[in-house]
Amino acid sequence: MLCTASISDFPAHVAAALGLEVLTPDELLTRLAREFEVQMLAAHRAAVASLPGATDGSAMAALRKAGAKETADLMAGLLGLG
Repeated sequence: MLCTASISDFPAHVAAALGLEVLTPDELLTRLAREFEVQMLAAHRAAVASLPGATDGSAMAALRKAGAKETADLMAGLLGLG
């Protein structure tokens, strides 16, 4: 598995020939949140608790700003945010 924001630099047919799956950071984080929900929620809570002034909402806003909209939407749902 290869995680990159430069998907176009890694043609699917070349990656497949090498046995690699190429994912964007948003795709990887979303997959991790789906497959490891408990652990991702724990990591989120630890990050929010360690950052002065951080909230669940500000963390979701930061994810969206970084281009991880799918992850933010999924995590917001898991956190019970509207």
